[in-house]
Order: sequence, then C-alpha cells, then structure tokens
Amino acid sequence: MINEFLDSEMGPGRKSKSFENKSFGGKNREEKIKLFLKIAFIVFSTSGFVCFVAEEAMQMTTFGAFAYSSAKDWNGLAQHVIIMKDVHQTSELIIKGIGWMNPIMFPAYLSYLKTNEAYIRATESRVRARQ
Repeated sequence: MINEFLDSEMGPGRKSKSFENKSFGGKNREEKIKLFLKIAFIVFSTSGFVCFVAEEAMQMTTFGAFAYSSAKDWNGLAQHVIIMKDVHQTSELIIKGIGWMNPIMFPAYLSYLKTNEAYIRATESRVRARQ
C-alpha cells in the first residue's frame, strides 16, 4: 500500500494535476503568494527608503538653520529659509506621492512633514525678530 502511494501522482515531491493552475504560467497558489509577497516587500522597501531620503534632506536643512542661528548670521538664515522651504516642498511631493505604499511608515513621515513646517515657521519668526 505504501509503495502504491509513493508511485502515485500524490507521492512525495509530486503534485496532483488537479492542484496545478495553468492560468499563471503553471504556478500553484503558494508560488503566487510568494511572488506577491516579494513584490510587496520590494515596493514597501523602495518607497520607504525614498521617503527616508526625503526626510533626511529636510533634517539636514534644520541642522543648517541651527548653525546659522548659533553664528547669529541672520541674513544667512533668511536665505537658508528659502532653501528649507524648497526642500520641504520637494519632500512633501515625494512623501505624499509614494509614501502611502509603505503604510507602516507613512504616518511617521506625515508627522515629520508637520513638524518641519512648524520649524520653518519658527525659524522665519526668529529671522523677523532679529532683522
């Protein structure tokens, strides 16, 4: 009886023809799921990394603003605010454009956009107060 099973279509390492799916290049359900998960992981990872780079660009502009403030270079800081706004606008396009593809990190990136806007407003206020 065991020998009959091993020799049948359902034996070890063999697939039953009834389980084979011809509509997707002959791949079965498990292979489809694995492929979907691989593609999802690539999309999540790539979009998350691109948003991370955009967030880091905004963070670098805040470091620059701190340096101008520490040096009490208010004219330089005023010019730097323009750069901060440009970087923020570009980062916002990236984060809101593709950030939703990484639903785990998307809320954090949206929060960072809000805090960066607040930092830019505070920096502008500091420039106005010193000029």
